Amino acid sequence: MNGLYIGSMGMINYQQHLNVHANNIANAQTTGFKVDQMTSKVYASEKTYRSDSNGRTLIGTIEHSVVPNAVHVNLVPGSMKVTNSNTDFYLEDAPGQTTFFVVGKNDTQYLTRNGSFSVNEEGYLQTSGNAYVLDVNGDRIRMETGGDVTVDTQGKLRNAQTGVEIATLQTRAVDRETANQLEKHAFEMFTVQDTNINELPLGTAKIYNYMLENSNTDMTKEMSSLMVNQRMVQASQRVMHSFDKVYEKEANELLK
Repeated sequence: MNGLYIGSMGMINYQQHLNVHANNIANAQTTGFKVDQMTSKVYASEKTYRSDSNGRTLIGTIEHSVVPNAVHVNLVPGSMKVTNSNTDFYLEDAPGQTTFFVVGKNDTQYLTRNGSFSVNEEGYLQTSGNAYVLDVNGDRIRMETGGDVTVDTQGKLRNAQTGVEIATLQTRAVDRETANQLEKHAFEMFTVQDTNINELPLGTAKIYNYMLENSNTDMTKEMSSLMVNQRMVQASQRVMHSFDKVYEKEANELLK
């Protein structure tokens, strides 16, 4: 029955890859979206030997099937686009780090690259997912009524007409090691596994408004990977079908 197990596990593995690539494609136009990359691992392996008059000699290993291993977030920056909203913000990263805005929802802090903010009815700056944008003290940012807002590269917000300081955007930086611990949530928000966001280093990116970051989805690459994994699903199905015919024939022979 090993053949059926190998075929079915392969089909499940490549179907999971299909789901990841399909989600990346679906979010190709989502502001601040970061693509996922899935890896697989060998389910089991066994050593193979050659026996002769001198004993046994190891000649290699046989690997049995693959299974999903982990999903990693690709933090390569997306391209920048200009907007006409003064509450749209863009992060220009320093080399070696990825900076995120810090937002809060339901007493939980999150990281996000989606700087498409708006002012709610109570005057607070919030995300498209209704999370509050937080300042350097961890407080909600309340905007002054009337007038546009300006921001300097350090994230300090001011009323464009009066020059009165409103607040300073809180940002946090994630390095390559910490990136492997990111956990995705709805509305392009992240948490860090086993880490309090306040423990992360302060962000080093320059901040601009009237700009947003596009999704970093590479449509050519994603479509190519989608087709490759679709063919692998079909190949796994054929493996299962072939072994099913073999086992059916063997069962019929035993009944004769």
